[in-house]
Amino acid sequence: MEILHHDRVDEILVSSNDLYPPESMQQLINGLEIRDLYFSEGNSDVDAMIYLNAIKPTRSFFLDGSPLFVWNHTKMSQFFIQSLDHIIIEEASLLNLDDLLLMNISEIQIVTTRMTGKDFNRFLKHWIAGSNPRLKYLSVGGQSKTDDGEEFAMELLHGINYRKMADGEKMTCVICMGTSEERTETISGGSYIRRKDGTKAIVYSEDTWFQFILQEFMSI
Repeated sequence: MEILHHDRVDEILVSSNDLYPPESMQQLINGLEIRDLYFSEGNSDVDAMIYLNAIKPTRSFFLDGSPLFVWNHTKMSQFFIQSLDHIIIEEASLLNLDDLLLMNISEIQIVTTRMTGKDFNRFLKHWIAGSNPRLKYLSVGGQSKTDDGEEFAMELLHGINYRKMADGEKMTCVICMGTSEERTETISGGSYIRRKDGTKAIVYSEDTWFQFILQEFMSI
């Protein structure tokens, strides 16, 4: 197999029954830009890390159901510093605040973590002070000691100046534009916060789900 007359590959999907070993894949795509990399459910931790070392996406990384965070937390942390546009991770049980602060990524979606409202509150305070300058969108599933969504929301904004969105006010944004994961999201009932440089963002929570979106990233 050869790739001719192209300087990039738009999308690579690595599945559990992939026919190409990572060394062959690396040789095949050597010198080409890999825009979007998808890992499907079923890849072993060892296989996934071998492929990650062989294939470096330049735009998006989608990780579905791999145990990377359970066994190779440090190695994945090294991956976060890449200047990607999008990252989507299904399971990240060991993800922590330091990992979020390390990410140099514009759009971050993580379905399952053990982070709490207090963790997200600390993240917001770091962002207000100047962290994560490339971040436009963050959506993370956390956990709470109670099922009280209002208590979780209060933890998020504790000690932060904010303004509630008006009743009936809605904002819309397009996530993962230009990828197979592209979709539109509408937010209502969130709160506006402001960074020290004047940048505005909307913070929204539902149950233990936390979202952060730059206002400039949204439309009415």
